[in-house]
Amino acid sequence: MDNGNDLNIIDKEFDKQTLPANQISTENKESKKSQENEVKWDSYKKYLLSRVSKTTASNLFRYAKQYHYILETKNASDLQLLTQEKSIHVMKALSSLSKFHGTHDEWKKLIEKFDLKWTNSNYTNNTFFKIFNPEAADMNKMIHWLKDTIRQLPNKYSNILLFATLTGLRPSECWHSIRLIQNNKDHYVSKDKLLHYQYPDTFLRRTKKVFISLVSEQIIVIAERADIKKPYPQLCKIFRAMNLSMNMYYCRKIFATYLRDKGIEPEIIDLSQGRIPKSMFLRHYYRPDINEIITKRIRPLLDELMKELID
Repeated sequence: MDNGNDLNIIDKEFDKQTLPANQISTENKESKKSQENEVKWDSYKKYLLSRVSKTTASNLFRYAKQYHYILETKNASDLQLLTQEKSIHVMKALSSLSKFHGTHDEWKKLIEKFDLKWTNSNYTNNTFFKIFNPEAADMNKMIHWLKDTIRQLPNKYSNILLFATLTGLRPSECWHSIRLIQNNKDHYVSKDKLLHYQYPDTFLRRTKKVFISLVSEQIIVIAERADIKKPYPQLCKIFRAMNLSMNMYYCRKIFATYLRDKGIEPEIIDLSQGRIPKSMFLRHYYRPDINEIITKRIRPLLDELMKELID
């Protein structure tokens, strides 16, 4: 990892995305100025980059740099002025910064004192409306977007979308996976599986993980014919230039929804996309015949989905 370049990227991102602080209390504004020079920001950047991705490091850094005074003043009242979603992002940054400083116990006391919450109380409501909102993208709309986009894109780019849909990978994972298939196939591909866990630094991240993906020979060919020389942000620019909407996040949703609609158990879908539910059932009791599920149920479904997308 080139930490020098990564640190410059984080600096630029912070300069562009510094958050407005018009709601910060007068007392905390003064403390923020007085404490600014006490934080070893360069060391903190390196600390972040050694533990999380560049994007996550950039987000944590900019929130920590704006709200670090909360740790110094031991006054978290400003967090109560933020939306719950934004407050959670700031709390993650302050938690990381407190671990870096060795003051995490004090941060935990601050959370308790100000009754700060790590979860979004609107989570259940938001989930309900995402599913039942008639204007939201349902399976038919997502499939329509994908098929229409594939028809308009050159094959070298449409293959990226196909691969992402048939594996259920996140965009960044998709790029890494295609690169490994093209450059290190013998070590990465094992019959009908992609062995992501062989590359823990890439695929087993702190909060986002993926262990294996189920594939067929056709899916491997799709990956081999994909062009990933341009990173995801540049591909987005190509979409805009072609007047196409970039909804690559649909691909992962299509994968999960299609398998669930066809009767695949949620636990299997979660495992295939890197989610490990904290359920007693999964941890201690659920032991299915994975090979049978792969060969007799999932692989035929992926073949059906691929045929539907390219016909």
